[in-house]
Amino acid sequence: MPIYSYHCKDCGSENELLVARVADRDRQACPACGSMKMTRLLAAFSVGASSREPQCAGTCPSAQRAGGCPSRGACARR
Repeated sequence: MPIYSYHCKDCGSENELLVARVADRDRQACPACGSMKMTRLLAAFSVGASSREPQCAGTCPSAQRAGGCPSRGACARR
């Protein structure tokens, strides 16, 4: 079951709600005031690391031992 974030237009609270069915995601009541005037918020997401070879791949001792840079090239940016 997905978790959706909502903003209540009546009381201003923000809530994360577990929604059993996709059809119900736009019909949620505010847990704080009971209002049905809930707006679903956009979810934040993260972007994964690039597939490029890290700058430290040939020089980093950790990369040489482990077969790849465990810090995803962060040691070269220090």
